[in-house]
Amino acid sequence: MSIAFNSIDKVVRDISMADTVLSVADGAMTDIRNDLVKIRSLAVQAASKDLSSSERMLLEIEKDGLLEDIARIADNTEINGLVLLDGTLVGKKFQAGFAEQNYVYISIQQSMSVKGLDIRDICLDGGDRFAAYVISKVDVAIDVVNEARANIIGLRHEVESAKSGLEKLVFNACVEQCFGQGDFESLVGMLRYEDITD
Repeated sequence: MSIAFNSIDKVVRDISMADTVLSVADGAMTDIRNDLVKIRSLAVQAASKDLSSSERMLLEIEKDGLLEDIARIADNTEINGLVLLDGTLVGKKFQAGFAEQNYVYISIQQSMSVKGLDIRDICLDGGDRFAAYVISKVDVAIDVVNEARANIIGLRHEVESAKSGLEKLVFNACVEQCFGQGDFESLVGMLRYEDITD
């Protein structure tokens, strides 16, 4: 199979960019999920009838800080101007091979913002009844983030597979070109490079 070597660069850049987008989105979603788990833990503490109003206020302040962190992550997670977690990333196309149908499409349609996760109105200083409400809202938000992460992880496997296929295709094309020209020194050098990089 013959490939135009000048097109290899675009495919390699696209696959690398797709991998980076997915990696950054996954990391940011993991951070958001961790903040949600902390908020849930605070809500469990707030459910205690033994807390004073000042203790509840401290839990509320900590919860507000975690919500601010979630908002910051959702608003600022981007790569090269491509905003990843505001719910607008739909069908971003990355070339993953040399055939027309070799594309990876990345979509993150669920906003990871406080509003998008429907957790902006949660309150911990209202007693045990409100704490139960917060726990249920946060559980739903955690499920939403987990589902989005599962989709990202699936796409990461798809990108890894495309990268592996591309490496084999490029290697085979290089072998074909070297043998076609009788350039055995280039082939031996390339094989040594493969050994070093593995």
